[in-house]
Amino acid sequence: MKNKSKLDKKISDLETHYSDDNGASLRGDLPLDYSAHLGELRGRLLVTLSAIIIFFAIGLYFNSIIHDFLLLPIKNNLHVLQLKYDFMGESIVVQLKLALAAAITICLPLAVFQLWRFIRPAITPKNRMFIRIALFFALLLFYTGAIFCFHFIIPFTVRMIIQFAHAEVENIINMSNYFSFLLVLMTAIGVVFELPVIVALLTKLGVITPGLLIDKRKYAILAIWIFSAILTPPDILTQTIIAIPLMFLYELSLIISFLLYRKKNKK
Repeated sequence: MKNKSKLDKKISDLETHYSDDNGASLRGDLPLDYSAHLGELRGRLLVTLSAIIIFFAIGLYFNSIIHDFLLLPIKNNLHVLQLKYDFMGESIVVQLKLALAAAITICLPLAVFQLWRFIRPAITPKNRMFIRIALFFALLLFYTGAIFCFHFIIPFTVRMIIQFAHAEVENIINMSNYFSFLLVLMTAIGVVFELPVIVALLTKLGVITPGLLIDKRKYAILAIWIFSAILTPPDILTQTIIAIPLMFLYELSLIISFLLYRKKNKK
């Protein structure tokens, strides 16, 4: 009975030590109840949405500049392409979409910052620096991937469409379809460029190891070249321009995984 009471006391002490309030105190944060957490979340969402609305209005004012800028990937092919609107009022819809896309793109760092400030109290102090660095590089790589897509992948894709078109058929592109294709593909490539950050997080959690990445390297390289061949015209130069950055990202992910894995094992 005496040993059982001691065991019960230890369990009770552990539950108290790792309770939410006491855990927050140990991390140097102010303990909050559920209603306070919801209030904080609502406030941070309000700040982000307010910023998006403000930049949406600014985007509408500068819509012609945004419109012309997003046409740059096909500017050299406008002599063989025709752009058109399919229904009355489509020009207004396009302007609204572009202004909203510009606002979200500009406010993405603010949204990530607000998310970080909300989840920060739940993260131990020793892991906070790692999360900060991961979020910073996640944003940096996303924008890098989107810019890379805009300047390289989109022009190559448009050129491929023109090459496959018959000479007797006019190349007429709907404006809404073009801008939707542009924004979706830029977003997709931006997400693909997140590979090093994803690998770093999975290595930190112990889900993957550098050995696994080395074993699967040949399959990853094959997948990269297949992906590049699908996106680009059928010539080796353009495929190489797409594949080399992706291969570099994979090797960078391997190095990051190795460094994190070695640091983890030293501890």
